[in-house]
Amino acid sequence: MAVNNIPMSKIDRLNFIIDLSWKIFFEKITSSRIKINKESSMQLHHSSILNTIG
Repeated sequence: MAVNNIPMSKIDRLNFIIDLSWKIFFEKITSSRIKINKESSMQLHHSSILNTIG
């Protein structure tokens, strides 16, 4: 999704950030860029992506 397609409302923007971070996170897992061995490491990686984007 291009930068000019970022929603204007707060709720839509939050949903956009969550969806984008999930896509990035999933891509990192499937491309073996990160390794998940416990739920806590999964949460840490996803929260790091969320923090960077949002």
